[in-house]
Amino acid sequence: MSEATVSLPYTNIGQFVVNALTSSWNPDYMYFIDDVQYTFTPAGGGGQVVYYLNLNDFTTGSSAVTRAYKEVAAGDNVTAHAALGTVFSLSATKKSDASDALLTLSTPTASISPALRWPGVHLWADKNLLFLGTDDQGRSTFLAVHEGTAKMDVTIAGEAKLVHLTLNVVQATDLGNVENDWDSTINEAGNERGIPPRLLKGQLAQESSNGKTFSVYNFRYEPCTSDYSKIDALLSTFPYDKYVLDAARDDGTFDNDFLADSLYTLSIPTAYSTAGIPIQRANIGAADRGVPAKDIVKAMNEWPVGSGHGMRWIWQHPRRSCNPYWTWFHYNYPANVPSSYSTISTWLDQTFNFVAQPTMASSFGAFQVLYTTALEDQWQVTLADGTIDWNPKYLFDTSANHQLSGGGSVMAGSEHDAKDFLKRAGTPASFSSRDAFDSAMSDMFQDYNSGWQGYGAGVMDFAKLYVTDVPLSFE
Repeated sequence: MSEATVSLPYTNIGQFVVNALTSSWNPDYMYFIDDVQYTFTPAGGGGQVVYYLNLNDFTTGSSAVTRAYKEVAAGDNVTAHAALGTVFSLSATKKSDASDALLTLSTPTASISPALRWPGVHLWADKNLLFLGTDDQGRSTFLAVHEGTAKMDVTIAGEAKLVHLTLNVVQATDLGNVENDWDSTINEAGNERGIPPRLLKGQLAQESSNGKTFSVYNFRYEPCTSDYSKIDALLSTFPYDKYVLDAARDDGTFDNDFLADSLYTLSIPTAYSTAGIPIQRANIGAADRGVPAKDIVKAMNEWPVGSGHGMRWIWQHPRRSCNPYWTWFHYNYPANVPSSYSTISTWLDQTFNFVAQPTMASSFGAFQVLYTTALEDQWQVTLADGTIDWNPKYLFDTSANHQLSGGGSVMAGSEHDAKDFLKRAGTPASFSSRDAFDSAMSDMFQDYNSGWQGYGAGVMDFAKLYVTDVPLSFE
């Protein structure tokens, strides 16, 4: 009897067969090959089954798509990358037969980098990864919620295979294929606030005039919900008293560029019909002083359909009326009855006979942030020399404003989003599912503009267009 030991490569072995070579046969004898023993011994010693670790992308919906995979063995240190705002799960499959393996994950440790620096609310500020429950196959699902590094141990059940995973959350660039010049600012806002950048970009689309073009100088005067109901009573309080018209343009507090993008965009009547309807209008100019709010409302109320904000102002948003008569007139004088205007005009003459403050009583920038709302959220801007300012001109989304701490509507608007989320839901440590998280986000956006039915759902729909092109990956 003889015994032979043969060393073979063990990687990728799917079948092991022992055959006698015909050249060794002796026809005068009969023999058997028996008691074959074999052991696959890797360099480190011990048996080894090879697995793939998979990153599955759920960002675009409830069905996962495997975006990246890596061959792993026990004790491996593995590094992966996910863009901020990506929704993903981890799974493992056996290399030999592609069968699924159940994973057990340790609680991720977090290192936030860069450090969160914006003032205000930061949702889930202690996490890189927010747990969003398990999918229908029992796989743990996460949202990459803050840039930096998360570490966790991955154990393959039944095999005691421990893999050490380092996951780097990186910037979300190339959010869709429109308005990509905004992506850096949106990514920073998402990282600071803990809100996925694609959702914030969806909100900018919802606030835009056409669903795809974001305006640096977006401006909308709010005579009822801001000027009448808030600003007029605050003119003697800080910081509103610093910006009262007309003094604020006479002393240079409001420069000509800001006035050209705000006050001077509005109209006042220059001639009326016999029914009291403005038939000639002119924009407010540098020489106009003490313009009453009633003149702006009248001038912009009867613009033709399709002319934008101001068209039939009297009948807009009756549920958010600043005077009980507003709703009464809405229901008793239909918008298509011109004769009703003289009655409402009389009421406007009595109610809106105060100097308009459009430079404060307005919403600004791509996020359409009300100046009053921003101040209620403790908004302020730190200028290059370190001084603090509350000038509403800093709510426009110019590149210069975005360089300032607190500058631009994206910072202020995302701050208000985060506060709305806290008011409604607090800061849950995790969610039961991806759907539960999306529902909470939709509710948060709806609270941002509660008078616009379907606003939150619209934001979520637009967000589907702005998924980052940065893929899940392994090193």
